[in-house]
Amino acid sequence: MRPVTRDAVPNNSPYAIRLNTMVSLQVDASQPPNWKFSVDSVIRALKTNTPSRWDLLQAEWYLATGTVPPANPGWTLPALLNAYATINRRLTKGAKGCNKAGPLLTGMFGEFCSFCEQYLPGHLVVQHCTPMSPFPYFTLCWDNLLLACEACNGSTGMLDKLTRDEVDRWGTYADDCARNVAIRGTPGNPATARYLWPDLNPLAYRNLVPYLTFWGNNQWNVLPFGESVKIGSAITQSSLANRHITATIFCNGTWYQNQTVMVQTSPLDQQALDSVNYYGFGRTGIGPGEIADCRMYNRTCTWFKAISFIGRLTSEPFDSVWPLIVRTAGQSGFYSVWIRVLHLMGGAGVFVPSDPTISYMQQFITDMAAYYPNTNTTAVP
Repeated sequence: MRPVTRDAVPNNSPYAIRLNTMVSLQVDASQPPNWKFSVDSVIRALKTNTPSRWDLLQAEWYLATGTVPPANPGWTLPALLNAYATINRRLTKGAKGCNKAGPLLTGMFGEFCSFCEQYLPGHLVVQHCTPMSPFPYFTLCWDNLLLACEACNGSTGMLDKLTRDEVDRWGTYADDCARNVAIRGTPGNPATARYLWPDLNPLAYRNLVPYLTFWGNNQWNVLPFGESVKIGSAITQSSLANRHITATIFCNGTWYQNQTVMVQTSPLDQQALDSVNYYGFGRTGIGPGEIADCRMYNRTCTWFKAISFIGRLTSEPFDSVWPLIVRTAGQSGFYSVWIRVLHLMGGAGVFVPSDPTISYMQQFITDMAAYYPNTNTTAVP
């Protein structure tokens, strides 16, 4: 997974609600409740003063405690529920305009899915990391928006997986701000998040790296890392319709022809494993309900493409091959696949002919900045 760094949203953007404007709802009968959002952020999100700010506070109090707010005992349960439902409806209605954030996000991260890394210009949607249906107050929060492809956003990915009941099974939370922290983590401490998020965790690459597998003895087998990028490895047959790829591969000192292969992702810890399941990264695209999922297929094609282009550096002039590598890598997506293949092929220990102080890996990361903007390379080899 490609880690990224998020820019500040322009102040005049309708998505200028930031997580740092939120405070936890104060559940204390002796004190009035605090705002969960700043007043300006709430009014910007609702685009109205009705329900009133007081209505909003009362509804939030009920959501957090399940009791009628002590500051106004005259409120009835139906009135509270109606106020909260009205607020949610207005926020969700505003979410229909969230795709207007798409150009901002595309300019920031490039036209790549923030999760699987596919390059899909014109075919990405705005993804709410903390989902908007069960948690509507994060609908217009800039920190909560990323880009996703149909598969990562849809039925084979995150769609409808994360409900309020599911989050509440993880622990006890005072309010939705606390639930959001459980999902996304404490700011500056991504290890506290349930999932691995590319915009919050600079270790996203190292914690979820791609690797090549082949099918044998009724199971997927991992190729030795060095042999998985052997020059000469190549796809022999591929079928997008069947999500099936066969290749010539080198394993344990021997070449094998027409082996069924897939590039999968290796979770380093429980957080990464939960992420693979949540994002649907382990789906091959051939199971029930996976017909629109070609993420693993495209990832595998890119792996062999990277071997082919990078391998040419051993037999052709650097100055003629390198621009082709840069352009192909920049336009094919799957940044982490290119980094992984180059790393396994020794790119950190081979140096650019014109400057023996710069390795292929360093040059590649520098050149990719034009194609993959705001990549966080802190923990990238």
